[in-house]
Amino acid sequence: MKKIIISDLDRTILPSTGNISANNISCLNKLKDKGYIRVIATGRSMYSAYHVINEDFPIDYMIFSTGAGIIEWKNKKLIYKQKFNTHTTKKIANTLINEDIDFMIHEPIPYNHKFKWYKGSTSNTDFYRRFKAYINHSSKINTSSDCNIESSQILAILPHNSNKFEYLSSLFPYASTIRATSPTDHKSIWLEIFPQTVSKGQSSLWLMNQLGINQENSIGIGNDYNDIDFLDICNKSFVVENAPNELKKAYLRLPKDEHDGFSYILNNL
Repeated sequence: MKKIIISDLDRTILPSTGNISANNISCLNKLKDKGYIRVIATGRSMYSAYHVINEDFPIDYMIFSTGAGIIEWKNKKLIYKQKFNTHTTKKIANTLINEDIDFMIHEPIPYNHKFKWYKGSTSNTDFYRRFKAYINHSSKINTSSDCNIESSQILAILPHNSNKFEYLSSLFPYASTIRATSPTDHKSIWLEIFPQTVSKGQSSLWLMNQLGINQENSIGIGNDYNDIDFLDICNKSFVVENAPNELKKAYLRLPKDEHDGFSYILNNL
């Protein structure tokens, strides 16, 4: 009977304070011995993921860019990807420009670490921080014609005290809008806009179907809002103690990321 375990990466198995621990690596190896297909589901692009894990990291699949793509890890084969067409990309961009929102348009997979950016009229330190981190892979949006491109996602960055997430999400009923907490300052709100079928949950279901795995034989582990959709489709789901309070009320708990919470999953199989 095939079994699967799906885990978020940042602040779940990868602590914000350092590298992935030997305990968590050992746990991944033991999960293989117990017959589990091991999957990482991350908001990172593959380019970004390679900055924190190496090529022989002990997993079987990686769901990346919040579900926009899936790679078979052993041979690094891309098996699934989604994108916006030029018309939809430009439509979303024009809406965000009219709302004076800071955003980035990411190129299609596998080059989705590259993006075009638009800066509105307000100060946004988290936007600048991310822009500077990828300055060699970005270009400025000068006119609306610069937005007439295919894209893997559009990322809008909102201040931590913004109350616009629900309103902005309502402007894109034809897309998948996902909330995430900024991995750079751990408080700003990221509004991730994807094709309608994209999420960590939808990609997890697609992968389970491809592998012939029943949802009853699935475990999910996460820490943030963009993990909810895959946690909800797994039969048994956990969050680490550093997750927001509303998630800790909804799912079973593991210790904090910095206390190797992921490795405690072996006690709950």
